Amino acid sequence: MNRRQLRLWTVILALGLLSGCAWLQNTSVLYRSPAPGEPRFHVVGVYRGDAPLDVPGSLEYDGCFNFFDPDCMPTFMHQTVYTVDVMLTDKGGPVTLGLSAYDRTEWHLRLAPGVVLKRVILSGRYPQTITGVPEGIEVDIHTDVASDCAFCRTLPGDFRYFDLFNYRQPAALYAHFVTIPVTSFQGAFQLGDFTVPPLQK
Repeated sequence: MNRRQLRLWTVILALGLLSGCAWLQNTSVLYRSPAPGEPRFHVVGVYRGDAPLDVPGSLEYDGCFNFFDPDCMPTFMHQTVYTVDVMLTDKGGPVTLGLSAYDRTEWHLRLAPGVVLKRVILSGRYPQTITGVPEGIEVDIHTDVASDCAFCRTLPGDFRYFDLFNYRQPAALYAHFVTIPVTSFQGAFQLGDFTVPPLQK
C-alpha cells in the first residue's frame, strides 16, 4: 500500500469514528415555544439509562463481552433495570410527557412546584415503570414486552420498537395517541438525568 492509499484509508477511518461518535451523542431540540397556558408535549428517549451500581457502566454492554459469563447474563438477556431521572419544570401550561427507552427502565419523575402534569406515556421494547407521578394522573404504556405497572393503562396495538420509537428522534407514532405537537425532544444512547424542557444554553 502506497502513502496515498494509506492516507486515504486513514481519513476514511477517522470519518467513520467521528460519525460513530456523533451517532451516540445526545440530542436536545426545542421545537417551539408555546403561548402561556397552551398545552405542551415533551418527549425523552434513551436506549438505556444509568446502570445499577453493581453493574459496570459503559456503552459496551455495561462492560460485558463474554455472553457465557454468569455476571453478564442479565445484561445480555435485557434483565438489568436501568434508571432515568426526569425533572419536569415547565409551568407554562398543562404537560403531556412521553418517556421512551429500549431496555428495562425505571423512570424517576420529579415535578417543580407549579407544574401541571396531565398525562404520561411510557414506551419501550422492554418493560417500563415509573415513580413520582401524582395520584390521579393518567399513565399510558406501550411496550413490546409486557410491563408490570398496576396503575398504567395499556395502549392498543402491536409494534416493533425500532420501527416506532427511537432515542434519536421523537416517535411518529405519538401522533396517534397525542394531538399536541411535540414541544421538545431530548434523546441519548445512555443517559440517566434529564431536565424537561431542556435548559437553554
